[in-house]
Amino acid sequence: MKYLVTALLITAILFGCSSVDYTQNRQTVFTSNYDTEGFLMYAPGLLKDDGFTILASDVENGILRANKSEAGKFNLDLIFNIDKNSREVKLTIANRIRLKDNDILEYYSIDEYNHDYEKYFLPVVLSIKSNAVKTAFPNR
Repeated sequence: MKYLVTALLITAILFGCSSVDYTQNRQTVFTSNYDTEGFLMYAPGLLKDDGFTILASDVENGILRANKSEAGKFNLDLIFNIDKNSREVKLTIANRIRLKDNDILEYYSIDEYNHDYEKYFLPVVLSIKSNAVKTAFPNR
């Protein structure tokens, strides 16, 4: 009996201390080599290829918003804000998880995210970031 109580207490401590609060707003920030128009020309294609629906693409305001959802499970939004002058891209990843009692809204960055949903957004986000920050070297 003593061992069972100890095991349950240790399990509760481990699970209680290892949780991350995803309800706090997080952003991923990087500087793009593309201007706003260039970024908004290539990024939607990558997102569509990965199953996202483009909800808004506004060159004037530098906004790109995409959504991927699975009925009854989750609703994932990617919101890119591009600064025209500095070419700084701020990416907000918001996920509304549907539970039977209520919905949970979680915010992710490429460093901190709920690993249950990484396959839905991380590969395409890393690809977009990689394409935006890479430098091409001409042949010599």
